[in-house]
Amino acid sequence: MGRKPRVEFQGAIYHVIKRGNNRDYIFQEREDKEDFLKCLEAANEEDTLANKMSLRNSHAESIYHNDSLN
Repeated sequence: MGRKPRVEFQGAIYHVIKRGNNRDYIFQEREDKEDFLKCLEAANEEDTLANKMSLRNSHAESIYHNDSLN
């Protein structure tokens, strides 16, 4: 079952978790984590800032701060 849409507003702070199905690994190799970090770097250039990040083989958690409403 999906979750309710996230409420968006300027200055909002979001806790985001990316987890594999049945808690399976989402990163199989080191290169997978590096690719994920490159994607986050690109997102940070578009007014969305990942303030904190935790990467594990089975999940990734991050705190985002959005300065503008798109």
